[in-house]
Amino acid sequence: MKSSNNIYTMEGVGKVFRFTLTQTFKNKAYRMSLIVFVVMMMVMGPLQYLGASAGMNAAKDSNELYGDGEGAEHIYLKNDTAISFGREEMQLAETVFGKAEIIDTDEIPSLSKKDIAVVIDRQTEEGAENYVISGIIADESELTPNQLDELCSYLQDRFSESRMNQAQLADEQLSLLNMDISTGDAMTQADYERKLESGYTTSQVSSYMGSFSIIMLILIMLSTTYVVSTVMEEKTSKLVENLLVSVRPMALVMGKILAMMCYVFILIVLGVVGSKISNGIMQSFSDGGVPEQLGNMMNFSAAFSIGGIKGLILIPCMLLTYLIFSVLAGLLGSACTKPEDASSATGTVVMLNFASYLAAFIVPAMENAKLDIAMSLIPPFSCFMAPVYALCGRIPVWVFLLSLLIQCGLVVFLIRTTAHVYRKLIVHDQKRLGLLAILRLAGKGEA
Repeated sequence: MKSSNNIYTMEGVGKVFRFTLTQTFKNKAYRMSLIVFVVMMMVMGPLQYLGASAGMNAAKDSNELYGDGEGAEHIYLKNDTAISFGREEMQLAETVFGKAEIIDTDEIPSLSKKDIAVVIDRQTEEGAENYVISGIIADESELTPNQLDELCSYLQDRFSESRMNQAQLADEQLSLLNMDISTGDAMTQADYERKLESGYTTSQVSSYMGSFSIIMLILIMLSTTYVVSTVMEEKTSKLVENLLVSVRPMALVMGKILAMMCYVFILIVLGVVGSKISNGIMQSFSDGGVPEQLGNMMNFSAAFSIGGIKGLILIPCMLLTYLIFSVLAGLLGSACTKPEDASSATGTVVMLNFASYLAAFIVPAMENAKLDIAMSLIPPFSCFMAPVYALCGRIPVWVFLLSLLIQCGLVVFLIRTTAHVYRKLIVHDQKRLGLLAILRLAGKGEA
């Protein structure tokens, strides 16, 4: 069959790609979408920074008691424990209570309007004995209960420090005592040996998987609507019949899909760059209170922190997954006959995207070797899970290679099916066809 009559030829795809991308940026709605997205990304960091700063300032006031304000005149300390805790251990000199006179007492006297009493004792609650720090003020006190709560919270940390210091433990021993204890996962001996060989803990695998899945979720969610609407654009305007005289269906539909993939990619890149710039500006004007929090905002590089060349392997896997879902959106869009159908087509892709995203969060924690292999071979779940599993040693190399082969075969199948269906449904103006109806139509042979 000659290339000019072959619906599967890619001749002219570059022209369609450039034309579609150019028209996209000429479209006011698409330009506005890009601007709004970039602006949102730019203001997100500063807004979170301001919120985090306010929270840190509140915590600083409550836990460290620094700043201006009027404290108490006397602090009566009733310590009914064996732990030595006085003025030096309380460390109030640099706080708003720094000028208060600290008086050790066995009995709490009648308190004036500017007096505070602090009682430290041991109490049994629910069968467990605890140290309890209580604060007391006069009925007509000029001090507020909030100030009293802040003081008790501050003294709680100081009392804990004194208790550890008086135990005369070395820093290493203190670190061991403060270390959290948790239970590990129940597993077979084979699973345990496989975990040792991989060198990655379950939490690390879940972290890498989560970061990679979020990237894919955002890319696919943003591009799906654009791809569906663009593919059916000429069908609704009936311009496609003229376009097909010079460009065959596969070249036409793939040029449009690739153009919208590029548009969304540009949108993401500009948004991330804008976010980094705005975050950098905020850090330059900040007092250094929240730099690490800003550094984690919109951090799409987290998935690639797996290390070395392993992180680079994720890039082609990401592009392959992006292509699969975009072509699927184009296939469903080719069956749409009017703008109202676009929401149903988009919903199908979004559902598959979100299902894969949820599986990528749930399955790794189950630590089941057979389930890991199965999910690494079944699209669309394999698109999200196989790359990270392979790089972390959770699946054999042959499973990963087979997974890539299946995904590549799926891409070829979807592209050819999309071209075939697009050609057959050029003049179709009835109700939108579902995915199963589209596949049945594709199996009837060429148009």
